[in-house]
Amino acid sequence: MLTHYIPLALRTNSPVTGSNPEVSPNLLHAALGLASEVLEVLLANPADTLAELGDVCWFVALAGFELGCDPFADALEGHDFGEHVLLTATNTFVSGVKKAYAYGTPLEVQVLRATLRSIVLILSDLAYECGSDLETVQAANIAKLKARFPERFDTERAVQRDLDAEQAAVEDLL
Repeated sequence: MLTHYIPLALRTNSPVTGSNPEVSPNLLHAALGLASEVLEVLLANPADTLAELGDVCWFVALAGFELGCDPFADALEGHDFGEHVLLTATNTFVSGVKKAYAYGTPLEVQVLRATLRSIVLILSDLAYECGSDLETVQAANIAKLKARFPERFDTERAVQRDLDAEQAAVEDLL
């Protein structure tokens, strides 16, 4: 084990991390959320895959809002991309946000928008493979969120979830 690894490694940490005004807290939230939710899709049992796809849709929506685009507007079905391509596209998006956030490089908005559209196409294909469609996945996600947050976001409800109520809200849709 290398002695004093942490100080040796951190001497190369960017001094401008977090200073790029192009990377809003919501865009950073979207990138982190995409990374975690895509992993949940990849690890989900088949019965939970559609619900997890809905969670990815939520973060795509947040990212699209922050980037001034609607990546769902161009969604198509039946492209057979697969889960590994979802991971690759998500990595492209997260890396683009990270570079702007940590290194202060310009945010490549057009690349990020195109990547979001690719993610939506992949989500649509995965929903199709599970016997559904993206619109149904989105509707189920909204039903789950309404069960979790009847009025608006609430930190306590975000942490202390009523999973039975959320499941009941989406059962008929998925």
